[in-house]
Amino acid sequence: TNFPKHSTSYPPSSTAANEALSTTDDNVSYYILNQEKNVLYIPNFLNDTSTQEIKTFCTDGGRFTRSRVGGYGDGSSTKVEKHDLRTSESCALVPAADYLKNPRWHRMLEQDPLTPQVAKIAREVDLSWDIGVRASGLLGIDANLVEALQVVRYTTPDAEYKLHHDHGGYYGKQTEHRSWTMLIFLNDVVDAGGHTAFPKLDLEVVPREGDALVWSNTIDSQVDRDMVHMGKPPSQEGVEKYAVNVWFGEDLFKNRVNEGSKWE
Repeated sequence: TNFPKHSTSYPPSSTAANEALSTTDDNVSYYILNQEKNVLYIPNFLNDTSTQEIKTFCTDGGRFTRSRVGGYGDGSSTKVEKHDLRTSESCALVPAADYLKNPRWHRMLEQDPLTPQVAKIAREVDLSWDIGVRASGLLGIDANLVEALQVVRYTTPDAEYKLHHDHGGYYGKQTEHRSWTMLIFLNDVVDAGGHTAFPKLDLEVVPREGDALVWSNTIDSQVDRDMVHMGKPPSQEGVEKYAVNVWFGEDLFKNRVNEGSKWE
């Protein structure tokens, strides 16, 4: 995907910001944060209602667990496990594309009235699918290639995701071949750490509620090794950071590793 190129950084300054702001055909405004790489910053991708709702899906059900990594290192292991590399917490949302393709799910939606549990899942499916469709439309990617969304939270000054790459090929893995990543911030973390940092690009982004950061994990169909990044911890006790990962796979089958909640 080729976007108009602008030289800017975040947060942009007054006049430069106005000149750098571009708009897609779908009226999505964005900044290009890096001239060479396709790193986009999208203000107000989600409204406050949606960001709070996504957080509630995970907090009300007690669904957050210690984040895990799979195949870290040389990629020879397929085991997904806790690792000091990643000390945040994660919550996988339901795999919306799979639900919407399943006839049984549609039969469940025909109940009148819906049970509270089905109604709750239906709202999660709808919002997850809407986010995936909007994100994939921006990039010109099939929405069915979006993995189940993953909500993450960092609740202490030692909660972080150290330097890593989102494409499994970086580690020699045969799964998690993610061509693009969108990271949507679910709350403000201003002057309290929690930045998303790309050291090879000399770029750090401050979390602001509803804003989205988008980047390509590949270049010329190969893993772009410059796109290693880290999720920095909050710098103060009592400060929390919430975000949701939207990962775009390259294959419908190889990338179904984060399947979210089951309802069968």
